[in-house]
Amino acid sequence: MNKLPKGWNYKRLDIISKVVSGYAFPSNDFSKEGVYKTIKITNVGVQKFIEIVNDDRLPLKYDDKFSSFRINTNDLVIALTRSIINDGLKVAIVPKSYDNSLLNQRVAAIKSKNNMNSFIYYFLTSSVAYNYIQEKSKSLNQPNLSINDLKAIQIPLPPLSEQTRIVSKLDALFDRIDKSIALLEENIKHTKALMASVLEEVFRDAETKWKFKKLKLITSKIGSGATPRGGHDSYKTSGISLIRSMNVHDGEFRHNGLAFIDDEQAKKLANVAIEKDDVLLNITGASVARCSIVDESILPARVNQHVSIIRPTKILNSHFLQAYLISPETKSKLLFNSSGGATREAITKSMIENLDVPVPDVKVQERIINHIQMIKEVNSKIIKEQQSKLTYLKALKSSLLDWAFKGDL
Repeated sequence: MNKLPKGWNYKRLDIISKVVSGYAFPSNDFSKEGVYKTIKITNVGVQKFIEIVNDDRLPLKYDDKFSSFRINTNDLVIALTRSIINDGLKVAIVPKSYDNSLLNQRVAAIKSKNNMNSFIYYFLTSSVAYNYIQEKSKSLNQPNLSINDLKAIQIPLPPLSEQTRIVSKLDALFDRIDKSIALLEENIKHTKALMASVLEEVFRDAETKWKFKKLKLITSKIGSGATPRGGHDSYKTSGISLIRSMNVHDGEFRHNGLAFIDDEQAKKLANVAIEKDDVLLNITGASVARCSIVDESILPARVNQHVSIIRPTKILNSHFLQAYLISPETKSKLLFNSSGGATREAITKSMIENLDVPVPDVKVQERIINHIQMIKEVNSKIIKEQQSKLTYLKALKSSLLDWAFKGDL
């Protein structure tokens, strides 16, 4: 433990507060017509309470019997499952809208005995508390936060007047930082949206400018692969790359999560061998309709059943096709059913084959690609700068918390 300033003392969390874990309410008891809101693990984000619209409630029969699980405004809640994450512990302050709620399983509540909730909240969001829980979890070889480990956390506690000063200063500093973070995130959002506007402009009135052809007539291959027998357990640490939907993002191939298979497995997927400049399209799942060009550096490669290969002929530039597939209007065609606007669960081979694609002269395609690439490079530079500032501000918040609980703020 760090040496504390004069007048400070370490106190266990369960000495200065009441710590309770939630109850596993029967799922059949939840309904829209219930009386009591419930606080679930999905309500607890990183330094944020997430208010769920139209959440399920519990009936009046839980009024007295379960009073020990009653949660009030300004109580703290912390996720006990999947709480060890890169950004810190999932801790939140209960808002007025969830006053008199009941605490569900996999969530703990912290009720301070001397109105110290804000001070405890800031401590639990600090790297000191995070590192303590990480070490505990590693020693037990499990990623969850136990209620006993939570209770045993040692809080560096100054006199009440100093607690008030620290909380007041952190409130003011974090308010300014959070406003700056929100502005940067909004700027990044708008910068990313600009690329969609560029693509929309490029392909506006395409029908009047260029001839269209069915994609099956201007490609030499359209097809998806398969997952090797044994699924995830059959993947290797190196070998032939196996591309999955997580690698395919709009206009960007990502290496994170790239799987590998051996030569024998690859032979069974020889019909979906990837070639340079192949266009990849996600055809199932939550990432359906995401599209990118394969990164040449990961070849040789295969694809699994969630990704389709589209291999254009010489009259269609791969980058031009990618731009068209991720343009707003085309993506809407691929992403939504014509009836009711419902999101598609899958894109079939037939749909890809029969998609009408503009085919201007190859030189026109190249000019358009160069135009898009120039704007993309400027956008990427702006986004990188904004993200660098975001990283700095988030690190600053972490540093301020560390200083505060060492008595240096």
